[in-house]
Amino acid sequence: MRGLPFDKEDPSIQRRIPVAQFVNSLKKMPSTGKYYRLSINTYNINLSHQQIFEASFRRELSLDAATSLLPMMVAFHCLEAHRRGERFELTPQIKSQYKFKARYVEELQQIIEQCNQAIIKQ
Repeated sequence: MRGLPFDKEDPSIQRRIPVAQFVNSLKKMPSTGKYYRLSINTYNINLSHQQIFEASFRRELSLDAATSLLPMMVAFHCLEAHRRGERFELTPQIKSQYKFKARYVEELQQIIEQCNQAIIKQ
């Protein structure tokens, strides 16, 4: 996942920024001379299809949108780990890095398990 601000006059000029900064930048949009796009890698297990979800507006990052994308986002990470001969796990480091709230960890762990199992079956 990456957030990129683009120069409106020259879209080839872009800079990678943290997701939190991307979300905070959207509060100020439209900003002069810039537009923003968040790209999220996803994998649809049922279709065996990898794609990139792109958001340029805050409304595209609603709770409903994020909730529907979460299993495909997790599946992408599980697939990448599987390709490296590893298994994606919700480690303490990942929990800390992404600041997952304790109340969501169990549900997230279930999604990870389902994705890992489905990818192995493929």
